[in-house]
Amino acid sequence: MRFCGKCGAAIPEGCTYCTECGAPAPNATGAAYAQPVRANDQSSPRVTNGAGRAGLILSIISLFICWLPMIGTIAELISLLLCLCGVATKKNCNKGSAKVGLVFAIIGTIVNLLVLGFMGNWWSA
Repeated sequence: MRFCGKCGAAIPEGCTYCTECGAPAPNATGAAYAQPVRANDQSSPRVTNGAGRAGLILSIISLFICWLPMIGTIAELISLLLCLCGVATKKNCNKGSAKVGLVFAIIGTIVNLLVLGFMGNWWSA
């Protein structure tokens, strides 16, 4: 019968940890087992893609304001630049938001150009 070195409780055979306090149980040689390491440890800080996320948010906003001639165009161009910077980053981070933002920015730019072309033809008529 083994006993826990931390709390003194009896540890059943085959158990690698104390059933009372959770401390590692000594093995047959007297050494304690190491704490198991989880594969998806969340303690390390995540690297985020700030430019890609900002480009995604701005491209979504600019889809709604694309009918405003100058503001929509400027917002689309800035979102395109931010998304391109987010996709081209060398950091090991998630580039998914930058890619989605790039798609939205391209769609918004096309819509913006169509709106500007329609308004130009409408105003000149």
